[in-house]
Amino acid sequence: MVARYEYREDTPLTVPVTLVNGVDDPQVKKAAVEPWARECVGEPAQHWVDGGHFSFEGDPGAVTGLLGSLVRVWRVATASTRPATLNLSEPGHATVTRPRGEPP
Repeated sequence: MVARYEYREDTPLTVPVTLVNGVDDPQVKKAAVEPWARECVGEPAQHWVDGGHFSFEGDPGAVTGLLGSLVRVWRVATASTRPATLNLSEPGHATVTRPRGEPP
């Protein structure tokens, strides 16, 4: 499948995108994930976890903790029709913020 893959430009993704990469991955370095910005309407969140290409195999908690946090925040953000900002800047941690004066 990979040998026959051919990139085709398409409409940017309109959903939040989170990239999870291993810091010791010899195949994926920071420059290799930067093109994802062209594939998304919003800036993709980048998270670097300890390990290599399949870092989650040796320590699944690093990735499952991050994913669990994202799901919990997504549930809070989508439970209301009020505007909210999803903050994924801290590895393994996500928060929702609302404009001043808006209840949580």
